[in-house]
Amino acid sequence: MKPFVYGLYDPEEPMHIRYVGQATREWRPDAHAKEARSPYCADRNTHKLAWIRKLQREGKEPHWVFLDFADDKALLDRAERRLIAHLRVTGHRLTNSSEGGEGNSWTSEVRAKMRAAWTAEMRVRHGAASKIALSHPEVRARHNASMKIAYSRPEVRARMSAAQKIAQNRLEVRARQSVISKISQNRPEVKARKIAAMKITMSRPEVKARKSAAQKISQNRPEVRAKYSASMKIAYSRPEVRARMRAAQNRPEVKAKKSAAILAALQRRNQTSSTSTRCPKLG
Repeated sequence: MKPFVYGLYDPEEPMHIRYVGQATREWRPDAHAKEARSPYCADRNTHKLAWIRKLQREGKEPHWVFLDFADDKALLDRAERRLIAHLRVTGHRLTNSSEGGEGNSWTSEVRAKMRAAWTAEMRVRHGAASKIALSHPEVRARHNASMKIAYSRPEVRARMSAAQKIAQNRLEVRARQSVISKISQNRPEVKARKIAAMKITMSRPEVKARKSAAQKISQNRPEVRAKYSASMKIAYSRPEVRARMRAAQNRPEVKAKKSAAILAALQRRNQTSSTSTRCPKLG
């Protein structure tokens, strides 16, 4: 289907367009009503969402109509801007916050209002609403399915990778992530989940094989052996480390294991020596 410009309207006022948008798929116009009902958007109070929620409280849903078609993005942006300007001049009370086109060409006044509305209290409420929504299995399943679809697109992955690289280069972002990571890692439930996940992972034969192969390759490098030797010498030079090692060696279970290993080694050696010294049978 060709990209198109559409208009949302009240089903009781079909000649009065209230919102103009652009899309490449037919489900996009209906997504506005879902957005208005979604708990994720409970704190989002745009003019468009306020109008749709008013309709929904009255037991109605916005209807939509095709307004124009275009062959490429540039023509689609131009058509959207033209229609928004025309409809506003002719008396349609549009709920669009921009002049159209790319969809993010907000005026400085609109941007200032958005920044003022996104307060710390609003962020807390939004986070709480998201947690409540994600606690429902069906919401979590829909969220996971939509995220998988989004992440499967190469352009989405490329945008996310570029954004993450830019963010990681900022000192304040790295500092925040470090603080959050330290706080999270100190929680007992996080530690327990991490240990359980590591046990499950390490119990897989293919993981054990990969780890063993990687360790053998790493241990054969002279620089790795030198670093390991230097770090062990530094560790053993500390009195508290030597005290912990002595305490560990004095544990009954450690002594029992050590004695069993020594006995097994002696038995193997005795068996080997008796086999090698046994007189051959004469024919």
